[in-house]
Amino acid sequence: MHAESKNRPEVVIIGAGDLARQISGLIEDRNSRGPDGYELKGFLDKQLGNGASTLKGYPILGSDEALKELDACYAIGVADPVRRQALDEFAMEAGRETVSLIHDSAYFECGVTLAPGAVITQRVHVEEGAAVGRQPVFNVNCLIGQDAVLGDYVIVAPHAIVGGRTRIGSRVLVGMGAIVLPDLSVGDDAVIGAGSVVTRDVPVGTTVAGVPARPLRR
Repeated sequence: MHAESKNRPEVVIIGAGDLARQISGLIEDRNSRGPDGYELKGFLDKQLGNGASTLKGYPILGSDEALKELDACYAIGVADPVRRQALDEFAMEAGRETVSLIHDSAYFECGVTLAPGAVITQRVHVEEGAAVGRQPVFNVNCLIGQDAVLGDYVIVAPHAIVGGRTRIGSRVLVGMGAIVLPDLSVGDDAVIGAGSVVTRDVPVGTTVAGVPARPLRR
């Protein structure tokens, strides 16, 4: 059900996969709680066509390039960190502004800093003093520890834990249920496999998995 919109900013979602559907749900939930919110105009997806298709009752407005012709803000519904960065840079070059979408059940302690474009879903907990870069995705029931520092385009999957005082680089993927113990460093473009427990620093571009987490052979 699409809530009636009155003078709400218009937003489009770039992408049409699982995360895009989740983001549309965040918008609908926010709109259902009061006058503040966004009017969701539809989705942009280069594979689904030129408006002939719909998703959740909203139109597919065209490819990513259509954003240049739309007077709307944007949210990125793509769960690949590298692709998120490319789409964000494209949208900024097109002169569009991003939005942050945060579920009411998410909890932020004092002193948290959050850059634009965040997608924060149900029951996420971000502890005191954490600093988070641009366009993160924090999914259901994940925890970001005290004074942790996360770079841009980081994705933290459901039930994952990023320990206190960790340093997480840009474009890092922390898999479902993974745990990064406190005081560690994870380099740019690293991947933490689902269910892993990270007990030592992870170098740039490394994929680790297991308990304890170890680099995967290429």
